[in-house]
Amino acid sequence: MNGKLQQKSILKVSQINYALVIEVLIPIVLGIIAIVAHARYRSGMNLPGHHGLEFMALLLIAQSTGKTKWSAYLFSLGVAAFAFVPFLGFKNPLVALIYVVPGVVLGLAGLLSSLTKYKILFYAIAGALAYGSIPLLRLIFGLFTGVLHKSLLASPGFTIISFFMFGLMGSLIGLGAYHLGKKIFK
Repeated sequence: MNGKLQQKSILKVSQINYALVIEVLIPIVLGIIAIVAHARYRSGMNLPGHHGLEFMALLLIAQSTGKTKWSAYLFSLGVAAFAFVPFLGFKNPLVALIYVVPGVVLGLAGLLSSLTKYKILFYAIAGALAYGSIPLLRLIFGLFTGVLHKSLLASPGFTIISFFMFGLMGSLIGLGAYHLGKKIFK
């Protein structure tokens, strides 16, 4: 103890990798935006699955912008984090699980994919199948609980096809927006 500063310290200053933080936050924030848009945006379309346009567009943007293969799962984390916020008005307690599934399905498809030539087509179809899994999950829950979702009561086949088509269009919009942004900001 001579009053001089020590040259070596046991504690190292922790450096934050801001690029990693941003890469993790972007899909989470996009997931939050997707579930809030789903809850708050009401269009006059009255077609089952029409929210697949914005939901899948944001999911595919999150999947495409991330360098990690965990982007779709992080998107689902953002969806699940905000699915139970009271002001959103979801009445179904299974809404978090139902809207987390498309991110999980797309994440699994991304892990299994080694395509390079037809990647856009693959992700568009994978996105359509991911969003089309929502009415299938609702149908399974309905068969076990005896309470079917109102869209499945009218016409289950039309509902599943409608979710698939809106998921496909939303996926193509998201992929197109990503590639357009990539060319603009290049």
